Amino acid sequence: MRSVILKEKCPAQANVSKSIIACPSHAMSYVKDNEPLGGRIEIDYTKCTRCGTCAKKAVE
Repeated sequence: MRSVILKEKCPAQANVSKSIIACPSHAMSYVKDNEPLGGRIEIDYTKCTRCGTCAKKAVE
């Protein structure tokens, strides 16, 4: 199953998002744009191993 970003559970801030920090394959990154918090999280599906660590950390 492909990982997806749930904005309600995963803050789009580079130093706050537990999912970005926890990703062992560094597949998640923060990209600045015009979103309300100043950016968004992106997933590089070529790096993602579907381990689920990002989802586990998002709900902790």
